[in-house]
Amino acid sequence: MASPVVVDGRLTEEKLTELRSLGGGFAALDHKATLDMSDTGHKLGLPKDLIAMMNDGGGYVVVGTTDKGEPAHDAEPLRPSRFDSADLAALVAKYIATPPVVTSQAHTLDGRAVVLIHVAATPTGLPAIVTRLGEEQLQSGKKSRILEPGCIYVRQGTANVAATDTHWPLLLENYRAQVVAEARQDIDTLVPRGHRDRVPDHDVRWCGMSITAEDFGPAPWSLIEGFEYRREVLVAELAARGWLGIGADDGEEKADEGCVSREELDADFATGAEAHGFRFTDGRWGE
Repeated sequence: MASPVVVDGRLTEEKLTELRSLGGGFAALDHKATLDMSDTGHKLGLPKDLIAMMNDGGGYVVVGTTDKGEPAHDAEPLRPSRFDSADLAALVAKYIATPPVVTSQAHTLDGRAVVLIHVAATPTGLPAIVTRLGEEQLQSGKKSRILEPGCIYVRQGTANVAATDTHWPLLLENYRAQVVAEARQDIDTLVPRGHRDRVPDHDVRWCGMSITAEDFGPAPWSLIEGFEYRREVLVAELAARGWLGIGADDGEEKADEGCVSREELDADFATGAEAHGFRFTDGRWGE
């Protein structure tokens, strides 16, 4: 089930109202009644929360509210100046190598100071690994290890847990999404908007073989290497985008009309492909 928490980086009063209405119980949203940044346990617990959220696509921490999103009037008052964005980012950066993106904004609810903190997902999509020990000195004289070097923390509900092999699909989900986004950006660069807008909804016919343009659509050209008829597919792609004047079926039954000879195809294909940045290397056409 998808989380109702939208991690968009906004820190406005409207965003605070939105998050308060959701209550608690979400991996991407944590409510804390108060935080004393002079207390070692609190000062280590917050970066642990934020690091775990970074590894889970980002999230929000609302400081100064109950689990139901109401102002925590019974808890110790906050000092908003202790939650400066730069200071929080520097605090998290002490324990990971990945540069964190942390922002914060103070608000007032019914006379109580409340701080809304946002942490973005890791910029690479890969999980951040704790690089430095963070421990608290207990009253008993013992030390509590809150941040463990070499650990990858993830969110499990509202708790932070050390990742195991069962968490890898979740940890790599953001990386896979980023790879797809980057591929689409590359496609946008390769295929100008004007050409994409001219891609027809109907089939493209090349020498009797009907290929639906949308079946391959804006697929990265490098993927064509895996197709048995990759040359034909690339021809159809170029034809569909109006880069080659061959074989475009206008929707009527025209069988092989528009099919050209092999010699003509070779010449048109080479001209059209090379004009748009493709080269014939290692026995195939590609980027």
